Amino acid sequence: MRVTSPNWAIVFLTLGAVVLPGCSDQSPVMDADVTVAAATGGIDFQNSSAGPIVYTALERHYFETSLALWGPCPDLSSCRLEPGEHTLIPLSAIAGYTEDATEAVVVWWQLVPDGSGGLQVENPQTVSVVLVPGASAIDATVAFASGDGAR
Repeated sequence: MRVTSPNWAIVFLTLGAVVLPGCSDQSPVMDADVTVAAATGGIDFQNSSAGPIVYTALERHYFETSLALWGPCPDLSSCRLEPGEHTLIPLSAIAGYTEDATEAVVVWWQLVPDGSGGLQVENPQTVSVVLVPGASAIDATVAFASGDGAR
């Protein structure tokens, strides 16, 4: 079976429309199609859908600031999950990951026939995963200053 590369312009435009509605800070996240949870050393990701999917994982800040620079893996067979399969996405495979990262976003697409015997990606979905218990993407340090500007 031949797997074709997606039309990246369509993928990027579609992704921009689904970034916020599909995100959640609950862990594990379960819906009708996937289950995603933080795990020791990475993210446990399971395909519960009726068909194959492909995926990528990105650190939350990287995801929000580099939208036009990514899509599924170049070789779709290396990030493909058949129905019922699961994988551990290692921390080192999360795009933009650093030791300070507290949250990641997993993006997955359905693989559907392209009409010429191959497959194409469609219907991108996003799921947010908290990597550090008790942390969120908005963790911050607040410093108070006196009226004269000194801390």
